[in-house]
Amino acid sequence: EKAKLGGAGVNMINYPADVKKLPNGNYLIAEQNGNRLTERDSTGKIVKTTNVTQPLNISLIPGGGMVVVGRNQIVQFDKAMNQQWAFQ
Repeated sequence: EKAKLGGAGVNMINYPADVKKLPNGNYLIAEQNGNRLTERDSTGKIVKTTNVTQPLNISLIPGGGMVVVGRNQIVQFDKAMNQQWAFQ
């Protein structure tokens, strides 16, 4: 199945640097120039989003959380995208 990631306006993907497919079938996308991390469904609709300064890499961790490496920071989020800690 092909996912239709893209869209226009707020749903537009802004310079994707990394993507991970989640166990629920959604996609987690690090949007470098958008300064955000988005979770999107297979139609490209944003399900969750949070701000990260120029995210470059996503690592999924046990329990559904993630560690995101940005240009000048490393941030850990839980599965609801609530920040757990940051190193800047």
